[in-house]
Amino acid sequence: MSGDRSKHLDHLSLATTPVVALRGDRPVWQGSGVYYLYQRDEDQFLYVVTNAHVLTGHGPDAETDPGADHVIFQLHRSAEEPADVRPVRVPLFTRQGRPTWLQSETAPRADVAAIPVPAHVCEGCDIHCIDRSWVSAGSLEPGPLTAVQAVGFPYGLHDRENGLPLWQCGTLASEPAMDFNGEPCIAAELTPYPGVSGAPVFMLNQHEPQGAAAQVASPVMVRRFLGIYASPPLGQGAGYPEAYCEAASPAAVARDAGGIGRIWRASVVEELVGSVDTERWEREVLADLA
Repeated sequence: MSGDRSKHLDHLSLATTPVVALRGDRPVWQGSGVYYLYQRDEDQFLYVVTNAHVLTGHGPDAETDPGADHVIFQLHRSAEEPADVRPVRVPLFTRQGRPTWLQSETAPRADVAAIPVPAHVCEGCDIHCIDRSWVSAGSLEPGPLTAVQAVGFPYGLHDRENGLPLWQCGTLASEPAMDFNGEPCIAAELTPYPGVSGAPVFMLNQHEPQGAAAQVASPVMVRRFLGIYASPPLGQGAGYPEAYCEAASPAAVARDAGGIGRIWRASVVEELVGSVDTERWEREVLADLA
C-alpha cells in the first residue's frame, strides 16, 4: 500500500489484532483484541485486551484447565505498509504455572482479560492504540438501538494482503444506562461470528467545541469506546463460537449462538489495567516466562 493511500486508513484498523490460541504449535481457536494504553504518572503501559474465553476457551469464572498454552497477536511495523506485521507469541503460563493474563478482581464474572505487552516487543513497531480518552469521547449518551461498530476478525477473516481487520455494524439491545442482568455490560445485537469475540465496540458520537472555539467551529464526529464484545456461548455445553472458526456451516454456528451478545463495559477495562501492579508482574511473571 502506498503512503498516500495509508493516510486514509482508520486508526482503529491498526489498533486491533487477531488473537490466536495455540496448543503446542496447533491453532485451536481465534478471537480479536485491541491495544489499550494506560498511563500512570510519567509511565505508559500497553496491553492487548480481549475476552477471557478467547485465551482459555472457557468463561472467566470456569475452573476448567485452559485448552491452549500460547497465544499469538500481531503488531504493525508501519502504518504506510500495514501488511508488514510482527507476530508476537506469548505463553499463557510461566514456568511456575502463573497465568500471564489478568482479569478484573472487582468484576470477576466479566469476560475481559488483558495481556501486558513488554516494551521490548514494541521496538521497531508503529503502535496504534486506544486509551481512557476514548471512553468519554463525545457529548451524546447511548440509548437502546444506538448503532455500534465492532472491529475484529470473524472466522479469522481479514484483509490478509494489507493486514487489516473487518468492520461490523450492530445495535445496542438493552438500556445502556443500566447493567444488563446486574453485570457491568450492555446487551448488543451483533452477528456473533466466531472470531469476533474480544473485538472493541464503538459508537459514533458528536464532539462539541468548547470555549472560544465554539463560536467558529462546528461539531465533529468522534468514536466513543463502549467496551469489549463477547459472543454468547453456544447451548448445551458446546462452548463458544470461537472454537468453530473452521466450521463447515458459518450460518449454523451464528444461528446456534443467537444474535444477542454482551459488550463488557469500557469501565471494566480501565479498572483492570489501572489496577495492575506492573512491578510485581514484571518480577513474578515476565521474569519467569518459559
